[in-house]
Amino acid sequence: MLGILIFSVFTFLWTDIEGIWSGKRKLAIAVDETFLQVQAEGGFDSTLRTYFYDLCRAQGLDVTKITITGTPKLVQRNGHVELNASITYTMKSLKPMGIGEITFPIPAEADGKVATYFRPGGTP
Repeated sequence: MLGILIFSVFTFLWTDIEGIWSGKRKLAIAVDETFLQVQAEGGFDSTLRTYFYDLCRAQGLDVTKITITGTPKLVQRNGHVELNASITYTMKSLKPMGIGEITFPIPAEADGKVATYFRPGGTP
C-alpha cells in the first residue's frame, strides 16, 4: 500500500515537472518569435502583444496566466530592446500529501538591438 502511494506521488510530481518544462519551452518560443518582430519594428506595442498572445494560444498556453512587457516603440537602429514574459504555473502534485498548491512564475526573456533605422517621421 505504501509503495502505491509513493509511486503515485512520484508520478504526479513528474507530471508537474514535465508541465513546467513544457510551459517554459512554449513560452520561450513565443517570446523569441515575437522578439524578431520587436527588433524589426523598433519596439513593442499592442499589435505585437496581440501577435504574442495568438502564438501562445496556438501552442495551448492559457493567456490569462501570462504577463508580457517590452521596450516601447520607436527605438532607432542599434538601440537596445527587450521583451520579458512570464506564465504563472500552479503545481498540484504535492496536494495529496497535505502541502497544497504551489504557484510560481516561469519567466522567458529576450534582448538585443533594433535592426531598422526609422526616419524622423517614424517610418522605415
